[in-house]
Amino acid sequence: MPWGTTNNLHLLLQLAKQTCRQNRIQVVGSTHNPALLTFLDTEDMEQARLIYRSEETRESQVYNILDLPDIKRLLANKDLGRLHATGWLENAVFFNEPDADQEEPEQGGGEE
Repeated sequence: MPWGTTNNLHLLLQLAKQTCRQNRIQVVGSTHNPALLTFLDTEDMEQARLIYRSEETRESQVYNILDLPDIKRLLANKDLGRLHATGWLENAVFFNEPDADQEEPEQGGGEE
């Protein structure tokens, strides 16, 4: 990716953060661009979510990025954009999903 494009993504993210702080607003953004995810700092990642649609059930689930298994250890050496580009985020969710043929555990409090 040309340097100018990467730099523009960084500036776009910084402008959005500055505008949110100054105007006390929240912005919800969505991207499939791994380069943009590279610029998220620790504070941004605390708010970052992964929306994943199960191939089996076709239902969407929302996951906190920092709650994914082993993510903090990986982020010490890799950036979030790289993990997204390699498919690691989706794999982390996929391999931690319960199998569709497994019954959900029953919740207590029902009559017998």
